[in-house]
Amino acid sequence: MLLLLLPNAPYAQTILQTIRGTVVEKESHRPLERASVVLIGNSDTFETQTDSLGEFEFNVIPVGRFTIYISLTEFKAFARPDILVGSAKQVIILAELEEEIKSIGQVNVVQKRSNPAGTNNELVTVSGRQFTADQTSRYAGSLMDPSRMAGNFAGVSGTTSQRNDIVIRGNSPRGLLWRLEGIDIPNPNHFSSQGTTGGPVSILNNNNLANSDFLTGAFPAEYGNALSGVFDLKMREGNNRKREYTGQIGFNGIELGAEGPINKAKRSSYLAYYRYSTLGVFDKLGINLTFAGIPYYQDYSFKLSFPQTKTGNWSVTGLGGNSHVDLLAKKSDSSTINFGTTSRNNIKNGSSMAAYILGNTFRIKNGYVKSSVAFTRDGRFTKFDTLDINDFATTTYGEGSTIDKWVWHSFINKKLNTSNVIRCGVIYSFLQTSIRDSSMDDSGNFRILRNASGNSNFAQVYAEWKHNFGPRWILNSGMYSQYYFANKTHSIEPRIGMRYNLARNQSLAMGAGLHSQMQALEVYYGNTRLPGNQYWLSNFNLDFSKSIHAVFGYDNQLGRNLRLKVESYYQYLYQIPVSQTQNTYSVLNLGGEFGGIFIVDSLENNGKGRNYGLEITLEKFYAKNYYFLFTTSLFDSKYTAASGKQYNTAFNGKFVLNGLAGYEKSLGKRKRATVSANIKITYAGGRRYTPVDIQKTEQSGFIQYDWSRAYGSQFKNYFRTDLKVGLRWNGKKVTQEWALDIQNFFNTKNPLSLAFNSKTKSVYYEYQQGRLPIVFYRILF
Repeated sequence: MLLLLLPNAPYAQTILQTIRGTVVEKESHRPLERASVVLIGNSDTFETQTDSLGEFEFNVIPVGRFTIYISLTEFKAFARPDILVGSAKQVIILAELEEEIKSIGQVNVVQKRSNPAGTNNELVTVSGRQFTADQTSRYAGSLMDPSRMAGNFAGVSGTTSQRNDIVIRGNSPRGLLWRLEGIDIPNPNHFSSQGTTGGPVSILNNNNLANSDFLTGAFPAEYGNALSGVFDLKMREGNNRKREYTGQIGFNGIELGAEGPINKAKRSSYLAYYRYSTLGVFDKLGINLTFAGIPYYQDYSFKLSFPQTKTGNWSVTGLGGNSHVDLLAKKSDSSTINFGTTSRNNIKNGSSMAAYILGNTFRIKNGYVKSSVAFTRDGRFTKFDTLDINDFATTTYGEGSTIDKWVWHSFINKKLNTSNVIRCGVIYSFLQTSIRDSSMDDSGNFRILRNASGNSNFAQVYAEWKHNFGPRWILNSGMYSQYYFANKTHSIEPRIGMRYNLARNQSLAMGAGLHSQMQALEVYYGNTRLPGNQYWLSNFNLDFSKSIHAVFGYDNQLGRNLRLKVESYYQYLYQIPVSQTQNTYSVLNLGGEFGGIFIVDSLENNGKGRNYGLEITLEKFYAKNYYFLFTTSLFDSKYTAASGKQYNTAFNGKFVLNGLAGYEKSLGKRKRATVSANIKITYAGGRRYTPVDIQKTEQSGFIQYDWSRAYGSQFKNYFRTDLKVGLRWNGKKVTQEWALDIQNFFNTKNPLSLAFNSKTKSVYYEYQQGRLPIVFYRILF
């Protein structure tokens, strides 16, 4: 490699590291030679060029944070800020450059300044941003969880402090799509419930995530079967030159990780991480923990990479985990009445998920073909026993469900010429379903709620076209279609996005499209009891829920590291399953509960909904030792029930304000130690709830709601401050990190739900998580 510029300061006693990477054309993945690569730190600047393989390398980089800039004639500039360089691990970067469009005879080209938050997917026009693994660990309160981290972005809110469900623009968390390496995967969270997309603890591991995309509406045609948003996740490749290791203990568990070359000559590599519940380890060591139930969980993730073979680049990616907890009444405080009931209960609950993906990317002339085959599993079990005064247990609910999928996804990405790129793909899923649960009715007999076992198929196809009209106008359009073979329902959905570059640093954008989503399989297979103890699948022929998105946005790069973004949106939802008998019920209110999806039969696709709002983001990317992020979300979310009456949805908080900031400072002449401080403040509308029917509650002894006023009340506004302080130490070959993350620093009491005390005949608040200090330690070597 050619090193063109070095600082004059001597590095004899400075800890040095390597930054290397590859630069390719985004549309075809061909390597780009002679691209200029500039690396800038607080006081150092380095420069080099890529070789014939599109590769570059810096070998004498001091530890710290850097920004990389890559440029090449006829291509848009590339920038990636906030690259953390430590003493233990090499930094490996993949940069994808887009070709720059010039008008004939044009001299002064209008080139949009590189946006550090721009998405990996160039077909995303609005409501999307890229996030880094480092953000999940830096932001106070994020707990290294992508879902909690995304809760800081405009348009996003959570359901409770206890879970990481993603509410996007007032939609149910069920509307979110999780995708890993091009394959749609089950809920990647421990202790997940039926039909949900979140949970208390994430299975994802930020130590092996690459830069990924998060979309909040009007997404391109390649994303389907989702109504609200998309997490499009990428797993990074292991280091193919050097073996590196990680040890870590924190909120998510105790973990070990390793990566390195499989065959250095062939540039193949491995990456593997394993994690086990921290409290579970303490319990097994005999440490007395005063909890009603110890959460046991373990998860793993890995990636094997085999690049540049005769048949293309191959990879094997895996992600999985299982969890269980036993909440036993004998270990709990019997004077405490929880979750609106006067009974004591033994609850045994667990879940599991897995995704194994074999992927291949094969380059063709001016493009590439990417194909993947995968197996995914989504499983859970629950047993609910009620104890009488003599501790005699009666089972009142049981569940055991497994949904397996075999998936094939293949698409071709072809650059026709400078102005036109097309992408066409097919996704085919073979589903093997086993869903069983039952509960005891008022007469003491068990009612079979779901009892389904069988196979079905689900097909998705899409076609996308990107057209550059010139340096100012970009059009992204496409068509998507899906078909569920089991009940012969289908949908055809047009999508469109446009961007107009006003000037070098400003742009206007719009996106619109039709989106649909299957119902949760637990809804399809809900039983209706008939005379003679017979059952009928009254929900089986439900159609897809559908939604029309319209988004308008303005983006202004106020400076190299400062960005202002404003978006307004309107979303119309229709064909929403609602109930004629429980006439305030709508599936738009499902998805944020621990208890999963309760049975409502005889649903019809007659419901509607609508969401609209305004979002403002002001973000200063990390540079000169600090960053900040301020987001404002104003929205309204309503649904129309079977009665034709309109109600607030369960997620209509009305507003969310987030403020995040952080500062980092290196200490000493050799800058081995770095201290950091980060803060997050959230102020948002309180949780919606349905008022209690006091008379019925006093008669029955447990909470009874007045569903004629569904979600008509709202708890007081939510306020929470999280504070995180940390220390990072770079030794010669070892990096160590310590952090203290104090959740809800001021111990603010935010209501979670209502409960009833039968002794005092009073309804009282149950509160969300109070102050919780979490200690974190990581060692890299």
